[in-house]
Amino acid sequence: MVFAFLFARSLVILTAGLFFSGCETGSTSFPILDQPAIRVAVMSRPHGGSEKSGHVELSPAQMARVLKGLRIIERNKIIGFGLLTKKEGAPAFLVEEIYRLAPALSRGLRLSSAMDVVTFYSVVAGPKGEPLITSGGLFVNKGRLHVLLANCRSRPSETSNSFDTVTELDHRHAPLLPMGRHQFHLQFDPESVLVPKDRNGDNSWGSSIDSSQVVVLDLVRLFPDSVEPAVSEN
Repeated sequence: MVFAFLFARSLVILTAGLFFSGCETGSTSFPILDQPAIRVAVMSRPHGGSEKSGHVELSPAQMARVLKGLRIIERNKIIGFGLLTKKEGAPAFLVEEIYRLAPALSRGLRLSSAMDVVTFYSVVAGPKGEPLITSGGLFVNKGRLHVLLANCRSRPSETSNSFDTVTELDHRHAPLLPMGRHQFHLQFDPESVLVPKDRNGDNSWGSSIDSSQVVVLDLVRLFPDSVEPAVSEN
């Protein structure tokens, strides 16, 4: 029974992985940063985009502010990083990840079109040296930053404590693919810049994506003064 479950789960992951990696290898896709522990790339959005949505650039400092504000709230357990509170949640990105990702994501957003998504994949070592993966993507539409956090310090083979021998799969070319059973809600601090889900009109990630792992940020409210993003039409 266990082997049947593992086989079925692996088949689903591999099928989805082929779909997403197929998207990334399309004609409009290219890597911004590609290292063993980190990858940032521009790829065609799985469900398209609007050519009239405009183009927004965020500086590395602004992007770091975005990453710092993203927080997760565990659905079924308390993580062992000593950072979680019911009110604020835990940081979605470690300090070293923000340092590495922000410049590359800023550049990716600058080079992307309204039809693209900038994806990220980051690996850090867990308490026992196991790989913990944080991945997802972001894009801008009409002055709003849409962020999907598909994984946050997740193990590729995480199903339960009984399945320690499951093969670790490589998801670096499928960063929008959720893995394992690490379930969480994505939040942002401050909450005042969040666009309510019933009004953001976002169906760009597809029906298979858990909407609780997506946030939409009003960039004008987040950067109202001298650091307001420059907006221009594509």
